[in-house]
Amino acid sequence: MKQFLEFLPLILFFAVFQLDGKTLELGRLSYQVDGIYSATWALIAATALQVVLLKTVWGSVERRLLWVSGLVVVFGGATILLRDPLFIIWKPTILNFGLCLACVGWHWYRGHSFFADLVPGNLAIPASTHKWLTGLSAFHFSLVGTLNIIVAYTYSLDTWVSYKFYSAFAFTVLWAVIITVLLYPHLRDLEAGETGEKQ
Repeated sequence: MKQFLEFLPLILFFAVFQLDGKTLELGRLSYQVDGIYSATWALIAATALQVVLLKTVWGSVERRLLWVSGLVVVFGGATILLRDPLFIIWKPTILNFGLCLACVGWHWYRGHSFFADLVPGNLAIPASTHKWLTGLSAFHFSLVGTLNIIVAYTYSLDTWVSYKFYSAFAFTVLWAVIITVLLYPHLRDLEAGETGEKQ
């Protein structure tokens, strides 16, 4: 459920964009879908709903999600007010470049990857694995941010929206698999150690 909520704004953004030019009617009310601008409104509304639901159901909202929400409101609002899709197009790139810098900065300042603060405290991760985690995460975020702009400036807006939708799922799964592969041997050792202690 929580994972679905992560992607809910993007799903609605993509779905509303596909209705471009169509008129939606509800009784006497009617609304003509205005492409990227209506989709951006949907993205902002869904992001706000996402934050409210996470706070209501789980009691807290991750700081990362609050940053994402802030960027959606600022860049989405600029796109709507100025009637310029470039703002919402650049949002994923700025976010991913920011995450790349955060990964590198965290490792430089704290001496380990930020994953060390996300996993159980008794999980021993070698320094070499921390370097791999930081390096691959930084590369992942910089690649996603760069490809976003390349697609946006090379292809049509329709193509960019489709790319954004499908690539978000693909890159998220790929990154999760890479992190799991790197951490799995250490998680397995931790599990084996806990099993030994119980015996």
